[in-house]
Amino acid sequence: MHLSTCTQVVLALYTISHLPRTAIAHQDLPLSHLNLRRATTAESYAPSKVPCPSQPLIRAATGLSSQEPAYIFAKKPKADFALRTWLNSMSANFSTNSTLPSLALVGSGGGLRSASQFAGFTQAFDRRDGTTGVSGLYGAFIYQATLSGGAWYLMAQAAHDWASVSYLQRTTGIDYIDIVRGDVMLLIVNEKLCADQRRMKILDVAEKLAAGYPVTAADVYARLVSYMLFNGTDGGVGNTLSGLASLPSFMNHSVPYPIITSIGVAPGSCQFPAPLSSMTYEYTAYEFGSWDSGIEAFVNTTYLGTNIVETRPVGNECTQGFDNLGFVTGSTSNVLLIVCSVSLPTGSTEITTMENTTLVSSLPLLRGDMFSSPLVVNETQLSLNDGGRADNELALYPMLRPERDIDVSPTPNRYSLTATYNMSLASNLTKMPYIPLLSTFATDNMSMQTKFFGCDEPDAITIIWIPLVSWVSPNCCNLSTFDLEHSYKTTDTLIRNGGLMATQGGDAEWPVCLACAIMKKASPENLPGACEECFQRYCYRNGTATST
Repeated sequence: MHLSTCTQVVLALYTISHLPRTAIAHQDLPLSHLNLRRATTAESYAPSKVPCPSQPLIRAATGLSSQEPAYIFAKKPKADFALRTWLNSMSANFSTNSTLPSLALVGSGGGLRSASQFAGFTQAFDRRDGTTGVSGLYGAFIYQATLSGGAWYLMAQAAHDWASVSYLQRTTGIDYIDIVRGDVMLLIVNEKLCADQRRMKILDVAEKLAAGYPVTAADVYARLVSYMLFNGTDGGVGNTLSGLASLPSFMNHSVPYPIITSIGVAPGSCQFPAPLSSMTYEYTAYEFGSWDSGIEAFVNTTYLGTNIVETRPVGNECTQGFDNLGFVTGSTSNVLLIVCSVSLPTGSTEITTMENTTLVSSLPLLRGDMFSSPLVVNETQLSLNDGGRADNELALYPMLRPERDIDVSPTPNRYSLTATYNMSLASNLTKMPYIPLLSTFATDNMSMQTKFFGCDEPDAITIIWIPLVSWVSPNCCNLSTFDLEHSYKTTDTLIRNGGLMATQGGDAEWPVCLACAIMKKASPENLPGACEECFQRYCYRNGTATST
């Protein structure tokens, strides 16, 4: 990342915070290098006030919302059909007459490296995009969860109504092409972003500030990311997370239910990594909130940003549009906290003073007696940051909730399973299978071996752990999370590598072994004979990793 990128992001925020409010209200910013008036449009980055609904906006986390189970109820038969079709294509004979397992696809963080590889990983499972031995399995997933860099891909895919990767690659005029096909320079210094676009970003964030909402460097970052991920007016400024529920693929229940996560941090905190005890917050099209002790509540995503006491809003007006899709995506992938903390010049008092106070995403806090966490109980704002900042770059946490009843989860990742395991112990999430120590991963060379965790734990999910292995070229998986500039060649390499991770380099035996892992929890007594050899090869058992 260029030094000027961090500097310009923070300076942009500093400029916004010092603009006269009257100038912002008239959309005329009197800067020496900026004199831009917004074209007339119904869409704005600034949230708006709308009449409040009659139902409560917040609920205790005693279970899932009514909308999520309704979606899963309609999705599950379609997922079962896709899984049954895929299983019947196997050379081995799988019984598909019994109840089929529930599958979730879980992604991880890692900047552009993760976004591109997760795109390739997903593409391999998508029957629209290939004829590999695993193609068609994407339709069997009822959930898809990710965080940080992985969320760039998932949110871009969702915003384009869950378009295929090949569609995003070949379609011109879609800004996400800069992520999928490369030549990426995400932030302000991107020469593709013309001067008017750079100015518009400042105006977008300034309007949110003038509307009375807190803004941080994450808002500037979110608008920059939006121009790269979303299409539509002003970098897809009208896209919202709640709006995903109105897209045809979601309304038809033909896609996995999407979840992304952020972590809660202390206001002004720049600690990296954050403690594993940091609270995990979930974003879905219907709700935002946390299951963690001290919060244990969810708010209606459509009205996110509304000041709430107990379960009712303060006053008769509610906030709408705070769930801007770019802002949400930026909240889970705010690598600025890390990159800028080591890149910002130290000679500017203004910049370094802002460094510890702006590199988070702030939300108006939901005030009420139901909260006891010290991170929020005495605060007026909720501070969130990169979903992978707690040394846990894996969005498996939501899939461990017993309410979601997930059986199997393919998971491309490196080492974060151990961190997730430790978090699950602290939260008493018994769906998590046993995961060995990092030292065991190292001594048994498990970081390079695909493994099935939870094979013999009937009450735990089966994690199909697929490590980040460089199949295409040496060290292509070792690109830095903080590298936000990839060439076309690098991006194409990462996408192809993600596909080869999903197919295990085209191993002819892999689809059957994957099917064995998927079906073991559902019908262990009716598995074909080939499965035992697969389990010997891939299952982590008895505290030792079997050799490949």
